[in-house]
Amino acid sequence: MFGSTIEAGERGVWRRAATLQDLGDLTARWLSGELHSQPGYYGPVDIDQDDAPAIGDGLRALCRAGMVTISSQAGWEGPGVGDKHVRQIPAVEGFATRDTLQTLRRRLPGWVLVHEADPVRRLGARDPGVPVTFLDGDPFTVFGGSFSRADFRLQWHGAGARAVRQVRAARLVTFTDPGWSPARNGGEQPETDLWQVLLTAARQAGSEPGPGTADRWQRPVREITGMTQPEGWTR
Repeated sequence: MFGSTIEAGERGVWRRAATLQDLGDLTARWLSGELHSQPGYYGPVDIDQDDAPAIGDGLRALCRAGMVTISSQAGWEGPGVGDKHVRQIPAVEGFATRDTLQTLRRRLPGWVLVHEADPVRRLGARDPGVPVTFLDGDPFTVFGGSFSRADFRLQWHGAGARAVRQVRAARLVTFTDPGWSPARNGGEQPETDLWQVLLTAARQAGSEPGPGTADRWQRPVREITGMTQPEGWTR
C-alpha cells in the first residue's frame, strides 16, 4: 500500500474528484496555494517563478483548459555540479484528451515541440520521452516518457478512481522549446516565451466549447531543480 502525499484534511477533496476537469480545478487551486497537497508530490508548490515570471499563470491556465500538468521547468543555462555545463530548456508535461491536445496544438506556433505518448507503456514498448536538461550536451532528464503501471498508481494514489480512469485513457503530453536561449527568457518578447504562448493558447482553448470541454485534466507540477533526478525515476 502506498503512503499518501495528501494532507489528511485534503484527502476527501481529491478522493471526490470524478473527472479530469475536477482534477484540473484542484491542481489549479494547488498551484495558487489554496490547497497544500496533491497526489504524487510531497510538499507545497515549488515552481521556477523567478526564472520564468509567466510560468505560474501558464500552468494554471493549462489546468483550467483541460491539461493536467505534472512536471515543469523554466529555461536556464550555466555552470553546474562538477564544472559541467547545464542547459535546461523550458518544458511542461501532463495529461490531456486527444480533443484538448488538438485544440491547444492549433493555437501554438511551429517552434513549440509537441510530444505525445501513452500514459502507461504497453507490454514490450517504451517511449523514451523528450530530453529537457543536458549536461555538457548529453541528455540528463526527460519529460513525456510513458509510466510503468506501478509508477502510474503511485502518481495518482489518493485521487478519485473515476478521474484516474480518465487520466489513464488520455495522452501524456509534453510542450517544450528546443530552441530556447537565455535571450528568450523573462517575457520581453512574449511571442517567443513558451509560458506566454501556452497561457494565450490555454485561455483561448478554455473559452472554446467542444467535445473536449467537459473531459479535461490537471495535475500538479513537479519541477526539476539542481542536479538531482526526480523521485520515482523508473519510468
